[in-house]
Amino acid sequence: MLAEGKSIVLESRLITARWYLAELSGEEMPAIACQALELGHDGKNLRCLAGLTKPARRDIAELVDGALRELGVQAPITKRDAALWMAKRVAGEIVEGRIEPYNGACRIALFYAAEEPDLRSWFTLVNDYEVAAATGGVEESTRNILQAARSLRNDADFGAAIARFQKFLGHNKYPEHIVWLMPEDVLLSGERFVYVRVPVPATNELKARDIYNEGMAHGRGLLMSTVCEMQSSTCCSLWYPRRQEDVPQGIWPHDGSVKLSAKIETARMPGKPVTSSLTWAFLKYRHREQQDLKDFLFS
Repeated sequence: MLAEGKSIVLESRLITARWYLAELSGEEMPAIACQALELGHDGKNLRCLAGLTKPARRDIAELVDGALRELGVQAPITKRDAALWMAKRVAGEIVEGRIEPYNGACRIALFYAAEEPDLRSWFTLVNDYEVAAATGGVEESTRNILQAARSLRNDADFGAAIARFQKFLGHNKYPEHIVWLMPEDVLLSGERFVYVRVPVPATNELKARDIYNEGMAHGRGLLMSTVCEMQSSTCCSLWYPRRQEDVPQGIWPHDGSVKLSAKIETARMPGKPVTSSLTWAFLKYRHREQQDLKDFLFS
């Protein structure tokens, strides 16, 4: 059931995840459908579901699929996807202090790790905490749980941050298609353009996600910024201060959130693609004295 006072619009994903994890019974679904109708949602599946009395799960599976879609969520979903979503929700509760780190870690390990292999490291976190508790010191184990919770929650936040950045780029008249660059993908030319080695590695997106998670876990803020424009795409970078003394002065998200930045007017630069490895090696040697300034481009 939904918590009292919660809108089903806000909790539809929670209902979906709990249903496909079999945390909700068939008997509970008509009441949820009734609440949805009272809140202004409508659909033939919702109306039909609301009119049932103590149905069995096996008899309403397709009906619930349709009702959930009428609530605006994807359905059906796999147990694995449902478990991952629930684990990220618990991770958020850990980070926000609404649940003790050890208790939250136990929930993730015991209830969701069986469905999602990527969550099995939480068994180790729980075990390490219990071993530490037996010796009287749990501070480090608690910090490890908190860091893992931030990483898990931030993985979900990464997509939302990208969507916000794309909207920001469009507002500043940049292409909204993002290509992530690492320092090794770029050469400074000493002029108002940069060279970009192409094709850009497909692994750059995974690296960007890792940088995001690391930056959010450190809690010192993170910069999501443009590098150049190239082939109807905006080439971008992610950076965070690894030490407290590296935190920039002036306007900076000291609450640990994300700062969005786009070069404007004369600071905007095009990127020139370089496909040949020989040409890249030649340009790297020719402009070697310029590359010491690359750190300013990626920070």
